[in-house]
Amino acid sequence: MERELEIGENKQHQQHTSTNLFFLHHLLLIFSLNHFIKHLVGMNERKRGPKKWFSTR
Repeated sequence: MERELEIGENKQHQQHTSTNLFFLHHLLLIFSLNHFIKHLVGMNERKRGPKKWFSTR
């Protein structure tokens, strides 16, 4: 009986840590993607200059 309880608790604990890791991983992904997009947009704007964008289209 006690052993079963221990196993159950261990499983819950493992699930909890994996969800935390999953969450952290996603946060990191979001941050890096955000940074990447900002970087790309910044590069494009620098290449184009302020008002050339309209004339090139």
